[in-house]
Amino acid sequence: MSIVAWNARGLGNPNTKRALKDTLIKYNPLITFLSETKKNQKYLERIKATNKFSGSFYVNPHGIAGGLALWWTENVSIKILRESVNFIDTLVLVNGEDPWQCTFVYGPPYTSEKQQFWANLQNFRHCSNVKWCIIGDINIVANQNDKDGGAPINKSHAQWFLDFMDVSGLIEVPIKGGMFTWSNLRCDNDAIAEKLDKILISSDWSLAFPKAIGVLEAAVASDHDPIILILDGMRKKRKKMFKFESRWLLEEECYTSVSEAWAGNPRQNAIIKIRDASNGWIEGEEEIFKEFQKHFQSLYTKDTNIDLDRLTDVIPLAITVDINNMLSREVTVEEIRKASPLCFVNLRLMMEMNVWY
Repeated sequence: MSIVAWNARGLGNPNTKRALKDTLIKYNPLITFLSETKKNQKYLERIKATNKFSGSFYVNPHGIAGGLALWWTENVSIKILRESVNFIDTLVLVNGEDPWQCTFVYGPPYTSEKQQFWANLQNFRHCSNVKWCIIGDINIVANQNDKDGGAPINKSHAQWFLDFMDVSGLIEVPIKGGMFTWSNLRCDNDAIAEKLDKILISSDWSLAFPKAIGVLEAAVASDHDPIILILDGMRKKRKKMFKFESRWLLEEECYTSVSEAWAGNPRQNAIIKIRDASNGWIEGEEEIFKEFQKHFQSLYTKDTNIDLDRLTDVIPLAITVDINNMLSREVTVEEIRKASPLCFVNLRLMMEMNVWY
């Protein structure tokens, strides 16, 4: 179970839509929140329809700026509590479990609006006994360690955000995969990177989802990277089955390497038992050898019980009977003479000299 939050910086770019599709396929989220969509509801609904979400809510952009989109699957029930150009505040119910509050944010980019935004957000707690989670682009660098390059952070802006966290009793979820979520996409001395996207949770939310972790997913289509909140933790990847590549046979060292590997620990590489054609177990070195021998003999032994007439009956005819008769009859000397006079002369000479090859 996961939630994807991404400042996509416009969903009109084909590369952005492709990056979004790849992220959704990889994490299969219950909920997806997109900010700075820069597109209206009709356009976003077409994208949503291709990604198998059942529910949606939108805040349309002002002109070509801003815009929010919230999508969720049929396994989630979402109630919209309030919304603005900078947030969608919701009550979330997953698989019939206890509801919790989730506020999806796109922090105001303008300095004049930042302080009031975080002051107002303190009043959003739906009720004291509901768990709370905030996820999205907060648009504030909260700590100097959250920035690399450029001018020092604005400490006043940082304090507004830190005061909000303190009063609201929220903690930050560490995000694996990178220190920064935004960059100016420049190189060398001009490069600036910042952690603008965060996941905040209340202590009771943390108790309800003790395995929850944050993950940063690289995206080349925006200056922001998507952040993913995985509610049930990362699952261990299955060990891939070893597969022999036929091209390895072209390598000179292949035979030597395989021989040494098998000779290194014969007990470990021994075949203990196999199943026969009737699904029964065959054990013992001699019996296993006989079973292999019988198997390969059956593969390369002609089956005399095959009814060839039944097989040929289902194969469509490409040549009619008349054409087949014409092609299979003997060729006359006159036909050869007409086809090639030189060939005919050579044929006559060979017949007279009684010379054949």
